[in-house]
Amino acid sequence: MRAPIPRLPLKLYLAATNTAVGALLAQDDHGGEEGPIYYVSRQLGGAETRYPKTELLCLALVYAAQRLRHYFLAHKLQLMVKSNPVRYLLRRPVLSGCLARWLLQLSEFDITCTTPRAIKGQAVIDMLALFPEEEGPILSEEVLGELLETVAVVTEEEPWTLYFDGSSTSNGGGAGVVLVNPEGQATALSFKLNFPCTNNVAEYEAFIMGLSTAKEMGIEKIKIIDDSNLVLSQLQGSFAVKESTLAPYRTAAEKLVGSFKQVLLEHILGVTNRYADALATLGLKLSFIQE
Repeated sequence: MRAPIPRLPLKLYLAATNTAVGALLAQDDHGGEEGPIYYVSRQLGGAETRYPKTELLCLALVYAAQRLRHYFLAHKLQLMVKSNPVRYLLRRPVLSGCLARWLLQLSEFDITCTTPRAIKGQAVIDMLALFPEEEGPILSEEVLGELLETVAVVTEEEPWTLYFDGSSTSNGGGAGVVLVNPEGQATALSFKLNFPCTNNVAEYEAFIMGLSTAKEMGIEKIKIIDDSNLVLSQLQGSFAVKESTLAPYRTAAEKLVGSFKQVLLEHILGVTNRYADALATLGLKLSFIQE
């Protein structure tokens, strides 16, 4: 192992077995000779042992990004794999839970995928993955700089909190939803709107998807937070519905709101809604695989 050379890109090899995942960070020196920089691995636990191979590679990539974040931020990364885990995430039509959080965490790094020409580095990482650390650090679910989860005393009467946001371009849109339970645990969802739509339509889509998900989860009391006045103000009767395309959305939204025991509506500044906004932007980047 050696220290990395400044301003030169790093190579990242990933490996996954039925029991462990690992990552090897390497770098070519000025003479083109590849040398190892750092190696990390961890055992799989619980539901992770049932992940498909591509999701295990995503897990290995996110784990390496968390353990070696200072290297990832200081260098460009060449991901040396035959299948691109990041591209796999982007092609999922709906991202929820850990997949959405993983892609958000990876979005801060400069990572490109390169097909390895030699097997030396990958052979090493495949071997090392068979010998993971006895007690690897737990994978962090936190998205740095995003949603703060601060709830103190919890009772059965406390509502869930729904953050939502929508975003659109001329080709389609994205919707982001974050549901936070009274204990402060967040469920993140990202949706692709695969049709032309306005920002207002995307906002309503996110609102309806969020409430529909909450209903399916059996939530009865909910506090809804958004940084756009339009949806909440139209539901409260403060704003008139001037766009004819929004009328069906408001009708559907009103029916959903009426199906809950308690609904609180609150408008906030955009900075507090950054997590849902990032998920909506993420939805814009998703692409469907053509059959």
